[in-house]
Amino acid sequence: MKFLKSHFALSRSQQNGIFVLIALIVLFQVVIFGMDYLPADDDPIDQERLEAFQKQMDSIEKARPLKKDTVYPFNPNYLSDFKGY
Repeated sequence: MKFLKSHFALSRSQQNGIFVLIALIVLFQVVIFGMDYLPADDDPIDQERLEAFQKQMDSIEKARPLKKDTVYPFNPNYLSDFKGY
């Protein structure tokens, strides 16, 4: 038991340092958690600009040609050393 006591015995300044460290960690966690609940000062959404932007995005989507991806057969079991290098 003396072996364990020697490893866990801390001086008064070390105990104070650990207490301050734990207090800072708890404080930062409370601040970070509390930031999620602060009211945000968002600008009101302008519906006309939003609709114009949505129409523009829809027209771009319609104008884009449809691409089909080609899937080539690949079997790594038949890969030669030369092709693998």
